Amino acid sequence: MAEKMGIGEANSGVIRISLKPEQRGQDIAAAAPDPQPQESVQPLNILLAEDNVLNQKLTVRLLEGLGHQVVVANNGLQVLERLDTQSFDLVLMDVEMPEMNGCAATTAIRAQEEHTQLHIPIIAMTAHDMSGDRERCLEVGMDDFLAKPIDATKLGAIIKRTMEKHSASSLQAVSDSAVRPA
Repeated sequence: MAEKMGIGEANSGVIRISLKPEQRGQDIAAAAPDPQPQESVQPLNILLAEDNVLNQKLTVRLLEGLGHQVVVANNGLQVLERLDTQSFDLVLMDVEMPEMNGCAATTAIRAQEEHTQLHIPIIAMTAHDMSGDRERCLEVGMDDFLAKPIDATKLGAIIKRTMEKHSASSLQAVSDSAVRPA
């Protein structure tokens, strides 16, 4: 019988993994179930903002299993640094992180975008799934919301939905700028 084990307890929440007796003692990321590939999701370059090492390992494994490349930032300040030096298709942003939390980092990113006219999709990841948490994340400029514990199927679906919305809004912005009088 599988035993429930609390994994990743930190500022950001808990991810629970069922381990079979023969898996105990293995690396948590290696014991995580392999994610099922999602249909029509092209590989993305994803910035994962997560301060908990175990959550990082698990989420990286899930994302790589879905065919994505992942770079990790441990806090909001590192997110801003990575975005200054590298290009990403999507940010998965833990809401509760030290030094600069996900909401503050998102606010800074959105302020920079006012000058660049570019928009990077940001999906909130949080253990807080109470009334108002989703709305608070969307109010600061996040594009979607994923409650922990992370489920590979939900993660893939939210990434797909967010990227489809982003593609549609990008096409609309290009269309709008093409018809504006000079």
